[in-house]
Parts: sequence; C-alpha cells; structure tokens
Amino acid sequence: MTNEKQLPAVARGSLQITTIEDAKSIGDLFSLAGLFDSTTREEAQGMTPEKKQAINAVKIIAGNSLGLNPLDAMKLHIVKGKITIGYQQLLAMIRRTPGYDYIIRSNTIEVAEVEFFRHGKSLGSTRFDTADMQRAGLSGDNWRKYPKAMLRARAAADLLREVYPDVCAGLYDNDEADDIRQSNM
Repeated sequence: MTNEKQLPAVARGSLQITTIEDAKSIGDLFSLAGLFDSTTREEAQGMTPEKKQAINAVKIIAGNSLGLNPLDAMKLHIVKGKITIGYQQLLAMIRRTPGYDYIIRSNTIEVAEVEFFRHGKSLGSTRFDTADMQRAGLSGDNWRKYPKAMLRARAAADLLREVYPDVCAGLYDNDEADDIRQSNM
C-alpha cells in the first residue's frame, strides 16, 4: 500500500463521490491546478489552504446532491452561506431532467421571456425587461455590455425556483449574488 491518494471509482463516465474524503481529494486537485478560484480579492486575503480545500469540498458535495459532476460543481459559488449557480447550469439541469424543458420566447436588448414546460404542458412564462432592470437597480458593467444575456438570465432565474423547486433546490442565480453580498442576510 502506498501513500498516494486514490481517486474515487469511476461510474458511468463521471466520478462517484461517496465520502467526504472523495470530495476533499477532488477539491485538492482543483486547488492545486489553480482552477475555479471564485473568491474575490477581499475574500482571498488570509484564506488558508485548508479553507480553500473546505470550500471546494463543500461545492463538490453540494453539486453531488444536485446531480452535478465535480467539474460542474466547482462552478458553484458560496456567497454569505448561500449557494449560487449560473443560469446556464440551472437551464442545463432542467433539460437533463426527463420531461422538463423550456423555450426562450423572446430575447432582445429590451426584453427576455422564457416559458417552462413539464411533460409538454406549459407551467407559465416569465418576462424581464429594461424597466424591471431599472426598478431593481441593476446597472453594473455586465448589464451595460451584455443586456440580452443579463435579461435572459434574470427572466429564467425568476421562475426557475418556482416551477422546478425539485431541480433547483433553492439555489440562487450568480447574478443575484451581488444582491446577497450587499444585503444583511
């Protein structure tokens, strides 16, 4: 027996996470490779390697519970104790769930509308436009550079948790993370 760490068993093309040690080992690899450093400059100051390992392990464990492979799980973020995820990942999770789907009905620099379905039946649609953006005080750099993408993300995120709570498990969209950071939650 050697001192080398063993990788978790491979199951159906993805790593099977069965223990906390599995998550820590994979998290260590990502840390050593310098991948997925999602901490801000302020958060990174004074962060120990152990804390970074723990954050990575928690992301992998959380992702595993959501059916994400470790690579996708590392794209999760933890903001003030809340797990956030990119809206593209949320939409991918919807498409991977049998019988669930969505259609982007409209996506311009002024409005986005997304409709959600379960087993072919519409669950409703959600719309987010520039007036909603202004009312919410969303005016950051990304909103100026990529208004179509940002409107689409917010339109999708607004209804995703409501119509697919079994898939989204209360996750927050990464765009909402700024709101969480600024709040007293």
